[in-house]
Amino acid sequence: METLSKSIEINAPKEKVWNVLTQDMQSWATAFAENVGGDWQQGGKVWFLGKDGTGMKGTITERRENEYIKFVNDVMVINNIETTDLKEWTGTGDTYMLTEKDGVTTLAIESIGTSKEDMTTMEPMWDEALKRIKDNSEH
Repeated sequence: METLSKSIEINAPKEKVWNVLTQDMQSWATAFAENVGGDWQQGGKVWFLGKDGTGMKGTITERRENEYIKFVNDVMVINNIETTDLKEWTGTGDTYMLTEKDGVTTLAIESIGTSKEDMTTMEPMWDEALKRIKDNSEH
């Protein structure tokens, strides 16, 4: 497993950043895939699927309002066919952590993937997603 860690400072209260993160997923998560969505509640499902119906679905395993979300990948989708036989994907997923000081929120993410190559592919997508979250939270 490989971990990619990134953070960004956002000139907005953490409640606003949280709302963009959890209620406006389309505005930022399309940096990863064209078909994104889900329920960011504890136990909820989140998905990231490409045009060809290939991607991942995950479950929100931990949620602390305005502070922390963790989801784990538990379903792989290939050409719109789901499988839970993940083997090398077991334990992969993302965490989102928010802290605020003097009206500036730091959003830190950790993304756990299968390989260094996987994380190298994901890094520019994360850069774009974090930029979108920042832009949408500051307006």
